[in-house]
Order: sequence, then C-alpha cells, then structure tokens
Amino acid sequence: MSTSLEPTPASAAVPRRAIVAGASLGGLLAARVCADHFDEVVVLDRDALPAAAERRKGAPQSVHAHGLISTGREILEGLFPGLTDSLVAQGAVLADAGLGSRRLIEGSYHARFEAGRLSLSVSRLLLEHEVRTRLLANPRVRIFARTEVVTPRLDAAGNRVTGVRVVDRDGGGTERELACDLFIDATGRGSRLPRWLEALGYPVPAEDRVEVDIRYATRYYRRKATHLDGQNVCILALNHPGRRAGVMLAVEGDRWVVSVGGLPGDHPPLDAEGFERYVKGLPGPDIAQTIADSEPLGDVEGYGFPASVHRRYDRLDRFPEGCLAFGDAISSFNPIYGQGMTVAALEARALGALLAAGAQDLAPRFFRETARLIEIPWSIAVSNDLRYGTGTARRDKAKAIRNYLRALHRAASRDVAVARAFAEVLALRQGPASLLAPRVAWRVGVAWLLERFGTTRGVAPSASAAARPATLTPAD
Repeated sequence: MSTSLEPTPASAAVPRRAIVAGASLGGLLAARVCADHFDEVVVLDRDALPAAAERRKGAPQSVHAHGLISTGREILEGLFPGLTDSLVAQGAVLADAGLGSRRLIEGSYHARFEAGRLSLSVSRLLLEHEVRTRLLANPRVRIFARTEVVTPRLDAAGNRVTGVRVVDRDGGGTERELACDLFIDATGRGSRLPRWLEALGYPVPAEDRVEVDIRYATRYYRRKATHLDGQNVCILALNHPGRRAGVMLAVEGDRWVVSVGGLPGDHPPLDAEGFERYVKGLPGPDIAQTIADSEPLGDVEGYGFPASVHRRYDRLDRFPEGCLAFGDAISSFNPIYGQGMTVAALEARALGALLAAGAQDLAPRFFRETARLIEIPWSIAVSNDLRYGTGTARRDKAKAIRNYLRALHRAASRDVAVARAFAEVLALRQGPASLLAPRVAWRVGVAWLLERFGTTRGVAPSASAAARPATLTPAD
C-alpha cells in the first residue's frame, strides 16, 4: 500500500487517471474495473487500512454477518481469478446455494435442492482484505490511506470534473489537488456528493427513502462439523407480525457469525445473557440450538440501520461529466436481506461494460443501468419493510401480498420448483414479479388446495421438511 501521495504539478503530463474515494468493497470493485481502462487508478480512504483481515473505524458494520450470494461470488471470481480458492484455503466455506442453506420464511422451511451454483460463507473482513490485497498486486492501482476528498474540481466551463482536492489526515491538514479523468465517489451511505453537487451549482438527487430503524446484535461462536446437519447458512426471516430475524453463517476459523435484527419495539440487547435469550425468541429454534452447543467467542456487538435510501441520480437532467457515484453512495438497503455486496459486484460489472463501450455520456448511462440493477433488490427489501408500515391502504395491500407469500413459502417447503424460483429472486437473477408468473402461481395454488383439502394439511415446518423432495409433479 502506498504511503505518500505527491501533488500533481499543473504543468505535468499526467497519465489517464481514475480516482476512487472509498476503500470498502464497493470502491475496491470500482477500482478493479477502472484498472482495465485507465493508466492509473488511485483509491483514497480516510481510514488507516489494516494490514490483515481486521476491523477499522470507518466500517463498523463489517463485523456483522454479510452474505455473498452465488451471483456476487461469480462476478468477484471473474474480476479476481482464484479468489474463491484462496478464501476457501483460508477457511471460508463453499457450498451449493440450494443445499447449503437452511431458510425458514413465513413459518416454512424451504425444500433443499441442488442449485448448481456455489455461494461462499466468509467474513466481510477477510473478503475485503483479500480483494484489497489482490487489487494492490495490479501495477496500475495505488491505495492511499488517511487521505480524504474535500471536494471535486470542475473545468473552466463548469461541465466536467478534472480533479479533486484532498487532505492528508496525518499531514497536518495540508490540502492538495489531484488531477483525474474520472472521479468515483464510493464512500457509502454517508456520501457528501449531493452537497458537493449543490455547492458546484448542480441539482441534488431526490431520495427514495423507507424508514426502518432496525438494530442488530452479533456474536461469534465456535463451529462444529456436526452443527446444522453440515449446512453453512441458516436464515430465520422476519415472520409477520413478529419483529425479529436472525442469520447464522459459517465463516473462516471454524466459527459461526450470528447476527440478529429487531424492528422498533423489539431491538436486541447487547449483553451476552440478553442476546442468547433474544435468540431463543427468533422465528425458529435452529440458531438457539446451535449456539447452546457452541463456545462463544468475544462480546456482543451492535449496529443500527435507520433507513433504506436510493439517491435518484438517474433522474437528474444535469450532472458533471467525469464523475460517478457508486455502491452505497447511490443506494443502501436494509442489510437484513444480504444484498449489498452483490449489488456492488453487479454495478462493477456494468461499469466495466460501459467503459469498454466508451466514456462518452458515461454518467447518464451508468445511472440508468444502476437504476435497473437496483430495482430488483430495492423492491425485495422495500416491499417487505413496508409490511410493517402504517395506514389502512398500506395494510390492505400488505395483507394480500402477505397471504400470497405465506402460501408460496408453504409450497416451497415441499415443492422444489417453487423453492428454486424464490432462490432465483434472492440471488438477484429474477425480479419479485417472477413469483407471480403462471408457472409459479399455479404450483402455489395447487399446494394450497392440497393443504386445505388434501393429505398435506397441517404439515408442520421442521428441519426435516427442508430435506423432503418435491411432491408436486406438473411441468413448469
């Protein structure tokens, strides 16, 4: 990692340069695709970046459970060949996305099936460290810690970002200017880009915002090979009208990371005794039974998430050339759905394709594409969050959706085709509307009729139900 960042003299010939603000996973992925199209990529971060897979001040959420679903893993593997094998060698767990996961949703355990796609259970700390290490091996990339962007700079016409002013946080607050051909703000949900745009005379993006006020508590435990029948992921989803959910992921070091989340009125406690008592109140017993047979590792850690936010850069009629927002700086979702890292990977893949097609009108093209990519995870997160909102019309609509989804999840406990269709939505390969497609809705309806009038009535969800084969046979 570079330790000094020399100012660029105004008269010097500068290689074609991209500057990325933010060295979390989103910024690292943006830098990786830029390295294929720029002579030099400079990544700046205000934090001191650790030399190992350790936490840092600017990313307090990194110790909590983070899901890297199969779609995200495949994109990262394409950007960093050998990444999966390297992480597995360090203890990460690779498993079939359909066989390795235990999902309890709306009171029903989904049937297990062979998905043919591999998901990776790994801590956010190790994943980010490995990606940063591999990125630094690229001779076109330099990363500077303790360096913060103060503001972008525009050309004389006020149309294009031509550089940024930065401050060295360890250098007495000295400011300097760095020239660039592209500036990417990947500083997360606290991005100051809207304020910078306003100061530069540009419009500020509108925000789609859904208040959540969910709070998390996380603790690590020693993992045994016999736990969870060898599965590596357990998801106990929010079950209306309940207000808590939990996830347990196998990570390196033979550990479980257990994260629980609660909505207002049922936030989790942060003491060890209260945490384990809270876990016993999750929608299913799986996590509580596992940690009862596990050695706790460390203290309980907390984190709060106030709202899901989508900054609508795609709707602006004016935006400076040579500038982009990226990742959580555009949109951040309720983390309970485990979508953030995969959305960043999808955006990186899109950015690479757009840069390959040329830099002309890059910002509007990129923001249109990210709006399309964000639509699926946003609708998944927000439609579920809105079920806990207020207002008669919202409650009526939520009730209809809830009734269908409950029937769908009960069908998914016995019908592999329905379980597979829902898994495709979770993997961000299909939109939620696909769950209303005739081939799925028909199977949900048949399952409902069989349960109501046939032999399956009263089937209780259980861990063994997750292993049952499908009982519905009509063609998709």
